[in-house]
Amino acid sequence: MLKPLPREEVNRKLLHGLVVIFPLGVFYGPHLFSLEYSSLALVTFLLLVFSSVVELLRLKNDSFGQW
Repeated sequence: MLKPLPREEVNRKLLHGLVVIFPLGVFYGPHLFSLEYSSLALVTFLLLVFSSVVELLRLKNDSFGQW
């Protein structure tokens, strides 16, 4: 009988999937979606800022870290 996967394991697998998808999007995204490299760089920068803000909030606020 299979036991359910822990939540941390599911999140870890999703992160691995994103790590594979993100470089593919950087290399092939402009050609597939007719984007300019400058707009792709802007999206990448905004994702960096967003993830940095989330990490800072998680470290500074205990209730945010539980969410």
